[in-house]
Amino acid sequence: MFKIIILFLTIFSISILTTSAFAQNIPAVEIAISSEMYKFGDKLEYQIVVSEITNENAVIYITDESGIRSQLLTIPIEIQNTIVTAQFPFDSIVWKEGQYILELEYSGATATTEFSLVNDGSVSLPFWFRDVTMMWLNDEATDKDYVRNVIVQLIEHGKINESYPAYLDEDIIFIPEWYKTVASWWTVGYITDTQLVNNLKFLLEKNIIVISNT
Repeated sequence: MFKIIILFLTIFSISILTTSAFAQNIPAVEIAISSEMYKFGDKLEYQIVVSEITNENAVIYITDESGIRSQLLTIPIEIQNTIVTAQFPFDSIVWKEGQYILELEYSGATATTEFSLVNDGSVSLPFWFRDVTMMWLNDEATDKDYVRNVIVQLIEHGKINESYPAYLDEDIIFIPEWYKTVASWWTVGYITDTQLVNNLKFLLEKNIIVISNT
């Protein structure tokens, strides 16, 4: 009986020491955001702080107001303090106004922070709009490609409010040649995303740019 008690205490002690050692191997982590409020056109910036380097990757998740959680980034941690700046700004097509949660997972540890994305009335377009526009300007894409991938997207997402439907099988498309000068100014940053959208809206309303299925 005495031997059984000794054996039990030995196993219990080993279990406690193993658990304690495992807990000590989990680093302390923190994710600190540069601002609690962003606008469309801003780039998300945050700081990952860890107490030790474990040669594992950090994984960043983002959760929106509806509870949808998505993996945002996987990044190797080589120093204890890592600053991350998003490659692309918040755009008005993919992102929605509201509250977001950023969650960091690293070597068994987690940390969270929150920020809000607000709509100040300005428009920020996704990077692929510029890619499509540059292809169109270089005659690598047709007028129909430009209409489908830029103008129709703006109408469908409410950035341009038109009374007529945008047809995907357009029979008539007329875009004046001089408009390409305006589009080229936008690709190099001479005019803003908001100015480009307002320009397109005016040209559509005045039937200077025409899209029709008849």
